[in-house]
Amino acid sequence: MNSISNLPRIRTALLLGLIAWLTGGCYLVESATGQLALMSKRRPITRVLDSPSTPAALRAQLGTVTSIRDFASRELGLPDNGSYRSYADVGRPFVVWNVVAAPEFSVDAKEWCYPIVGCVAYRGYFALGKARSFAAKLRNRVSM
Repeated sequence: MNSISNLPRIRTALLLGLIAWLTGGCYLVESATGQLALMSKRRPITRVLDSPSTPAALRAQLGTVTSIRDFASRELGLPDNGSYRSYADVGRPFVVWNVVAAPEFSVDAKEWCYPIVGCVAYRGYFALGKARSFAAKLRNRVSM
């Protein structure tokens, strides 16, 4: 994929970023912006493996991913689609940080509900600081 074909994604990410800034950082807009930024960085694993600049350790890991993915389709009959066929270097140790919460002395996690995806027992953040800030707000609500 060349840089021209990335323009619609880049424009969309910029637009969502502007909306997030204007709305004071709405969680859904921040999540969508983070997801689009992640998607704009992805490259087919085959292209990463073909690049002479790919470090040996990454090359080995992606080779293992490719072998496992091929096995899953060939031997287990899983769909041979685009899943696990791309790689994105996000430049940080984790892609996302999840915040999970439960009331004191409970094992029932709090759920958050969203359009399209439904209800989930976590909130994911593409920035560690945002995850920590949200976790602190949850802790402060409980201690009040």
